[in-house]
Amino acid sequence: MFAGIILCFYKSDIGFISLLSAASALCGIYAFALKPVFRLGSTWIVQLILCIAILIVAIMAVIYGLRKNEQEATGKKALSQGDIDARVAAIKALGNAETKRGRKTETADSDSNFNKLLTFLTDDVPECRAAAAEALGKTSRDVAVTYITYSLKSEKDEKVIQTMRTALRSIRENIKVERSARA
Repeated sequence: MFAGIILCFYKSDIGFISLLSAASALCGIYAFALKPVFRLGSTWIVQLILCIAILIVAIMAVIYGLRKNEQEATGKKALSQGDIDARVAAIKALGNAETKRGRKTETADSDSNFNKLLTFLTDDVPECRAAAAEALGKTSRDVAVTYITYSLKSEKDEKVIQTMRTALRSIRENIKVERSARA
């Protein structure tokens, strides 16, 4: 039982250890319920309650571990569609932070917004990656081309790939327009 307590509370994140804790708790419950010799002490009720608590915590750890493994296997976090839509809207808002310089309007001009958009290129959710690529497509920075090209090599979602390719074309056109305006 004491081994079950130690394993349950210190190493409950490891699935196999949780099964050992559950087995230890079941042995303790069996001993207290069916063997009268274990009920001779004055603290046997406390020990029985501890065994039941260990069993409950071990079962919860096993269930949590299975869910965690399932999420890791699918590679997706459990986000609702509303959460995804909110994240996409926030990314688009970062991309639409406009500042006026004379007649020209530059999108995502501030460095902090630009860096945040770059980090969203590696987001777990494909819709967020696509929104970040779309927002970066409005810029005229060479760094955006580098990051999008690098992300494009490892991308698997077809919609995101198309959005990134469109963004690359748009960035290159923006760079050409900016260079011709300077000349």
